[in-house]
Amino acid sequence: MKPHPRAAIVIAIVAILAIALTYFDAARLGFIWDDYLILRPRPWTELLRVWHGSWDATGFSEPFYRPLAVWTDTAAFAAFGFNEGWLRLTALIELGMGAWLIGLFVSRETTSMWLGAFAAAVFAVHPAISQSAGPWWFEQNHRFSVICVAAALLAWQSRRGTLTWRSWSLVHVTILIGSWFKEDVLTLAPILLLFQWWRAQSAGDVPRLTMRFVAEISAAWACWFGLRWWLLGVVAGRPIGGPLDDWGDRLHHAGRGLWLTFIRVRAMQGEVEIVHQVATVTLVISLLLAVWTWRRAPTHARALMGYGLIAGGAFNVPVAIASYPTRYHLITIGAVLLLAGTAAAWQDIAPRLRTAISGACVALIIVLSLSSRANMRIYAPCTEANLDLDLQLRAWLEGIPYWSHSWILPWLDDKAARCAEHRYVPTGIAIPDVLRAVSEGRR
Repeated sequence: MKPHPRAAIVIAIVAILAIALTYFDAARLGFIWDDYLILRPRPWTELLRVWHGSWDATGFSEPFYRPLAVWTDTAAFAAFGFNEGWLRLTALIELGMGAWLIGLFVSRETTSMWLGAFAAAVFAVHPAISQSAGPWWFEQNHRFSVICVAAALLAWQSRRGTLTWRSWSLVHVTILIGSWFKEDVLTLAPILLLFQWWRAQSAGDVPRLTMRFVAEISAAWACWFGLRWWLLGVVAGRPIGGPLDDWGDRLHHAGRGLWLTFIRVRAMQGEVEIVHQVATVTLVISLLLAVWTWRRAPTHARALMGYGLIAGGAFNVPVAIASYPTRYHLITIGAVLLLAGTAAAWQDIAPRLRTAISGACVALIIVLSLSSRANMRIYAPCTEANLDLDLQLRAWLEGIPYWSHSWILPWLDDKAARCAEHRYVPTGIAIPDVLRAVSEGRR
């Protein structure tokens, strides 16, 4: 059985609707954190230098090799400046592209248009995505990372019948491009080898890995890692927000990404609402259903569930060094694949309950969407959480020479005063002359 010929269109429509219903009023949210730092003009010398050095020339970040992140941020600023509405719309279009591609992968894996639509919708509205690849502009490199990962999954899906470097060339290219947005995407190289192993074990319709193929893949990516090390000058910078120097906190960081993606739903600043608790219960039930159906699941469903567990665990490895809710975008792909596999298993195990199963899937999407909306509401411009993030940003920038005399610090003070007096207006309206000077490179 092949996927429905209109599957791509239906999945795209579902992804758009899910995003629209969740983020329809996102333009009012304003900026937070790195939004202020990465939206700026850059000279050509800086744009060229990021290809053989750190992505940040100002001192706000540790050194990382993310040249395409810098180029796309610069292009967006050239196109939209500080126009929050257009930046937000662009961010949501990028999110929709990632959700659509993930839905296509699931649809082709299960030969089901509606399971693909379910996966696309769940990814689009997942609370972990609202904080790690949602409407905030500074997460654009995360959204493009998701797009590249999903494209690599589709490339692997169409080429996994042959184990040669040449047949997997498109897979390698998409992983490489994704790593130019954020280095976490490189984790996908070993993940796809594990996917190939798992597919051969569970479905038996693809060739088993050979030592030669694994060695070729490993050697090629080792060469790129060495070249990247040379270009950057270091292996990687120290991630911000890492664990304290004790084993208890290290273990907490090691498991927090999986906990806050597969099971627990909460907001970044710790505020928990009733909808978060309901979503947590729903995810726990879904996880228990996955465990219960594992042995009973048909081959295609169990394969998908296995992909989810592999992807979630492997993508958690780089995040475990410094785990924070804004970094769980790739782990969420694993969670979505597990949920889609569980739904696929139940459709086959209990065909008489298909209507109830479809209703449960819709209910899950609604609960997750409401949780993401609650997360967005918490970070509206004048909320306690948003103003607390401003204080964190201020304390951070005051210690960086490049930013200590920038327009940002006076604006944060002005914003706090406006919020206290209930007269807040968007940044672009409040200080147009300052932002015009920034756009023209005069400030």
